[in-house]
Amino acid sequence: NCAYQTQKRYKIFCDCIKDHIGFIKLNELAPATIEQFYANLEKEKITLKSGEKKRHYKNGTILKTHKMLHEALKKAVLWGMIPKNPADYVSAPADDKREIQTWSLEEIQTFLNLIKGSKLYLPVFIAANTGMREGEICALRWQDIDFENNYLKVNHTMIRKDGRLLLGEPKTEASKDKVFLTKSLKKELENVKDRQKYISYKLSKNNFQFVCCWYNGRPLSTTY
Repeated sequence: NCAYQTQKRYKIFCDCIKDHIGFIKLNELAPATIEQFYANLEKEKITLKSGEKKRHYKNGTILKTHKMLHEALKKAVLWGMIPKNPADYVSAPADDKREIQTWSLEEIQTFLNLIKGSKLYLPVFIAANTGMREGEICALRWQDIDFENNYLKVNHTMIRKDGRLLLGEPKTEASKDKVFLTKSLKKELENVKDRQKYISYKLSKNNFQFVCCWYNGRPLSTTY
């Protein structure tokens, strides 16, 4: 039981295993074969539309594929399908080196000034004040916000499935904690709600349940 986006990532790892070593019988899978599998993944290239070639699988993807294969083989041992786990004798691939860069408050404010008046402004403003993920921001509804007690609840995340935008479960249980509203965020949200009420009054129809949405009430996509 896991979130839809996580299921999609797991399928990538499963397909990778199946496509490369799925033809090998379980009792014939040797550590050397697994080592060669990882080495082949490191060398595999794809060609972009521009003609440029790049690695198909990053180190992080290969490491996650290793973890999934190891767990699957561990289960096979428990079920008596094989006597021991060949992945136990294989070195885990190295992970990607990541350098996280953050913006200063001045940089955030400069960017907000540049996009003020655009549809990007509100979701970016919410992100800057809460640290919420883009899917959680797009899924934020007015019923999730308690103005009286100055907090909002992350109840859903926006996912795209079969071409449709749907509400899914947040990435982690911890994501469902209360997020307290800063004074500036509360004021901005109140202004947005007033504008939506005005549009609803003019149209004699209330289409607005999402905070970040188009003029017809349709929620923003995370890929906007």
